[in-house]
Amino acid sequence: MSSALNFLVFSTLILSTWACSDLTGADGTSDCSRRAYLCNNAAYSALMTVQCPATCGRCGSTSSNSTSSSSSSSSSLTSCADLTNPRTGVSDCTRLSYLCNDSTYYAVMTTQCPKTCGRCSSSTSTCSDRLNPYTGVSDCPVKSYLCNNSQYYSLMTVQCPKTCGRCPSSTTTSTSTSTTTSTAATTEEATSTT
Repeated sequence: MSSALNFLVFSTLILSTWACSDLTGADGTSDCSRRAYLCNNAAYSALMTVQCPATCGRCGSTSSNSTSSSSSSSSSLTSCADLTNPRTGVSDCTRLSYLCNDSTYYAVMTTQCPKTCGRCSSSTSTCSDRLNPYTGVSDCPVKSYLCNNSQYYSLMTVQCPKTCGRCPSSTTTSTSTSTTTSTAATTEEATSTT
């Protein structure tokens, strides 16, 4: 199964068991309806599934909300609790923990399962931007113009907290030692085509 198809299947599973809504920016709005034409574009399908599942029709039968507050996606960064499956009342994160560091699912797992995936902030931890796995250097300084873009606010909070000034404590380091998929780079590509 291809990575894109595998991601789509996983995203459908996650979105059908957890609340399904389009991500919103700090201002509470979403531009998913304007970007709906990217839903089935091979280059952006995975990104659109994560950011605009309701608009792209990739929700299960549990929700028909088209937008939600960005607090649901960013609350995991402050409260650091795994989200629970509304059907069972129990988190599915332990069962899905093998996907925590899979580059295809990194952003979804960070949002849905921060505790299980070890992405919680603590007073002794450092705040750092993620590295581009291909270059070994953070793309965040170059992508800083996306920090307050409503479409990418949540994504940039996860990928570039230091650059975007969203560190929970005053301790920062220049880059993270773990590498992740450069979703900020994918985000810029999506932005440049619209």
